[in-house]
Amino acid sequence: MGPTFIGQSMAFEKLLYSTKTWEHLNTIAMLSFVFFVFMVGVKTELSMIRKTGKRAVAIAIGSSVFPFCLVLIIGYLLRHRIPRPLRHLEPILTFNFRWSVTSYCVLTCTLSELHLLTSKLGRLAMSASLIADFLNIVASVGVVAYMIGANDSVAISISSFLTFVGFMGFVLLVARPVTVWIIRKTPEGNLLDEASFVAVIFMILLVAFLSEVNLASTFSLLLAD
Repeated sequence: MGPTFIGQSMAFEKLLYSTKTWEHLNTIAMLSFVFFVFMVGVKTELSMIRKTGKRAVAIAIGSSVFPFCLVLIIGYLLRHRIPRPLRHLEPILTFNFRWSVTSYCVLTCTLSELHLLTSKLGRLAMSASLIADFLNIVASVGVVAYMIGANDSVAISISSFLTFVGFMGFVLLVARPVTVWIIRKTPEGNLLDEASFVAVIFMILLVAFLSEVNLASTFSLLLAD
C-alpha cells in the first residue's frame, strides 16, 4: 500500500494518502511506534549487559565502528561518483550512522520470533546491539554539535549537546525512577490503578515529545546554517 508498489498509482495515492488522511495516519503511526518502543524497553533487562561482559562490548564496537570507518573511506575514495548534492560531509556522515548500527528494536522482534530471546546467543546479540545503539546516538549528537560549532558558533554547539544531556538526565533521573516507583507500589499480579496508568502514559508521551523537540531544534539549527 506504500509508494513502492500500490502507492505508485496516483489515483490510489490521492484516495488513501490525501493531505487530511495522511495527517491522521502519521499521527496514529507515530503514537503506535512510541508505545512499541516503550514495550520493548520495558522488557529489556540492562543486567544482561553485565552478564555478557566484554564480548558484547567488543562485538558492539566492532560491528559499528568498523563499518562506519569502512563506508567513510569508500565514500571518500568514490566521492567523484557520488551525486553533487550528497558530496558534503553531513550527508555522508548521516548515511554512515544509519548503515553502521543494528536497530535494537528490530533485533529484539526478530529474536522473539525465532524464540532466541532467552538463549545465550540472543542475550549476547541484544547486549551488543543495545551498546552499539547507545554509542551511535552519542556519536551522532557529538558530530552534529561539532558541525554546528564549526559552521555557526560554539555557544549553539554547546547548547545543542547540553540539550541532549538534559534529555538523557530527565529520562534517567525522573522518568525512569517515577515509573519504577509506580510499578513497585502496585501489588504483584495486580493491574495499575487508573491514576498510575495515566501517569505512565503521560510520561511516555512527554519523553517522546521532548525527544522530538530536541531533534527538531538540532535540525532547525543545521538548516538555518
